[in-house]
Amino acid sequence: MQRQSFLIGLGLTAFTTVATLGVSISPSFSQSNSSVTTSAQVTFFCREVFDSATVYQF
Repeated sequence: MQRQSFLIGLGLTAFTTVATLGVSISPSFSQSNSSVTTSAQVTFFCREVFDSATVYQF
């Protein structure tokens, strides 16, 4: 019984370690390389916005 508890604890520890490493590594793989090629290009989106506090349109 004590050995079974030890093995369950060891398995949970191993699973937690692998899951933590997997989550910490995965964001670096999801980043696209398009930002590297267009780093000097800036795009602006302009639209009219109404500020209800000052009753002005910007």
